[in-house]
Amino acid sequence: DFPQFRDKMTTVRNYIEPYDIIKKSQEVNPLPFDKSKENYVNVARLSEAKNQLNLINAFKRFYEDNQKAELWIVGDGELKEQLLQAADNKEYIHIVGFYENPYPIIRDCDYFIFPSKYEGQGLAVLEAAILKKKIIATKFTPPIDGVSDSTLIQINGTDEDSIYFALVSSHLYTTP
Repeated sequence: DFPQFRDKMTTVRNYIEPYDIIKKSQEVNPLPFDKSKENYVNVARLSEAKNQLNLINAFKRFYEDNQKAELWIVGDGELKEQLLQAADNKEYIHIVGFYENPYPIIRDCDYFIFPSKYEGQGLAVLEAAILKKKIIATKFTPPIDGVSDSTLIQINGTDEDSIYFALVSSHLYTTP
């Protein structure tokens, strides 16, 4: 702590450059989205903290009532094999690995889903917000600054049921 410099310092949280994200998002999406379906995208490290296992299980239940939905999980990590096994070769769940530039993928999705068990700042959520995506995300503490309530469906918990109910809410949100 440096009290003598307190009036000369500013805290800059994880800095994001919106212009760069928008520019990179204009490249071609490498994934074959079916635009007649709702495409839900998760971009994150494949780990226990990011909670993709509960996401996959919740999405299987969600798909039973909404066959016009697909889940795309973009990333790599220690849970890859476990997630592939959980996906059980379902044609509507795609675990596609790491992409250096995920922004065209996020740009083209209908929903960005981020069911993390815990998160610092939630940079991926902020990046999705820059691309004006509808976001389904765990209710974080601290809250995610810069994400409007009109684009956010909060997951009120990290368990499979909470994620499932948020998915159902997202479908009701867009269905007339």
